[in-house]
Amino acid sequence: MHILVVTQDFPPDVGGTQTYAAEMARGLARRGHRVSVVCPDRPGVRALDDEFAAAGVRTERVASTQDAFPIKAVPAVRRLLTRHNVDVAFAIAWPSALALLSAGVRRRNIPLALAAHGRELLLEPVGVPGGQAVYDAVRRRVIRRADLLLPVSRYTASLLVPFGVPATRIQIVNNGTDPDVFFPVDAAQCAALRARLGVPGPMLLTVSRLVGRKGVNTVLEALPDVLRAHPGASYVVAGDGPDRDALVALASQLGLAEHVHFLGRIPYAELRTLYAAADVFVLPARESRPDVEGFGIVFLEAGACSTPVIGADTGGIPDAIEHGRTGLLVPPDDPAALAQALGELLGSPDSAAAMGAAGRKRVEETFNWQRAADHVEARLTGL
Repeated sequence: MHILVVTQDFPPDVGGTQTYAAEMARGLARRGHRVSVVCPDRPGVRALDDEFAAAGVRTERVASTQDAFPIKAVPAVRRLLTRHNVDVAFAIAWPSALALLSAGVRRRNIPLALAAHGRELLLEPVGVPGGQAVYDAVRRRVIRRADLLLPVSRYTASLLVPFGVPATRIQIVNNGTDPDVFFPVDAAQCAALRARLGVPGPMLLTVSRLVGRKGVNTVLEALPDVLRAHPGASYVVAGDGPDRDALVALASQLGLAEHVHFLGRIPYAELRTLYAAADVFVLPARESRPDVEGFGIVFLEAGACSTPVIGADTGGIPDAIEHGRTGLLVPPDDPAALAQALGELLGSPDSAAAMGAAGRKRVEETFNWQRAADHVEARLTGL
């Protein structure tokens, strides 16, 4: 098949949706399909696009901001539809499906598949009177016109229900990660990293953009209780964002400055060792609509490195964590419950190691991008 992927979220931009788009494009190309991607242009992407071309993915870059992309992309999409025989159109989020519909996929009888992640289904970005109602009507119409919807979690699938989409059109395909990129690292490398960070005892880790909904403040508020039982523990936070200064201040107010390490943004190549060096990965994200955790790929990345995980029982996180087997789920905004869960794993190394091993096995067998691409391909070929 010739599959036309249209997405406003694509590398070099970073994020879960961008990762999904890139992995689906590469995965479908590996299965012998011709894959064309229309996506935003960014400075210095030639080498990256050469890598995609080597993987069988042709990129068509559009000079556009992310928000303007559904309009700016229409001419490029129309050209591709005119010049090539496209079998299936695949939009990575509903705004990109708007570009496909505007370019005429319906008139050409090309089936339209649409991935769904979470936030884009709840967003209310229009502040002018009456504007949001128009935005909502357009979103509803676009989503209803898709032949196939591919939500990344049970939670995201539930967000599609109010749009009146028939259940027969909804097929959940969970996110994954790459077990050849994220895997256990030998003890010597982990020890060297912990020594460099100044972490002599148990290490808790969060990898996240530092925004309120990620729940880093909840970890900080739980940490005094954890330290009473495990006084040598440290909390390492990798990532940056608008809440960093407030979180640093909170750590200081709680008397935790010597136990908390804010690393800032970490190069992707270093994440594997960071995950592997941690005793527990923790991200108690809360639901703060429209900002929700539609899945939580970081839990799979940590699990692939054999690190047990703790997340909040919100959004799509229960799809990413198998409670009691690969990690633990706790209520959001509950420092006491989180402290108890952290203490349970730190106090039971054998149980924690078993959860880490189960997390690795789960990624190897099921929650990986190869398996996700298999499922997406099967559903696209069925259209």
